[in-house]
Amino acid sequence: MLHSVLLSHFSSLLSGTVTLWSPNNPSPLVKMLCHQGPLTDLAVEQGGWAMVTAGMDARVKIWDIRSVYK
Repeated sequence: MLHSVLLSHFSSLLSGTVTLWSPNNPSPLVKMLCHQGPLTDLAVEQGGWAMVTAGMDARVKIWDIRSVYK
């Protein structure tokens, strides 16, 4: 489960895309195609450097998202 602060920053779509939002910007910072189908779970490491996604494509992926915050 995502930390409550991060819930407003990440959204996922049925298409397998994860979108990262900033409260200070009306446009998304990043859109990432993570899976070939809907996501089943998404978590962010407490330090904010890694995101883990799981999808209906039966894959679990670990993403380094440090560059997103630069």
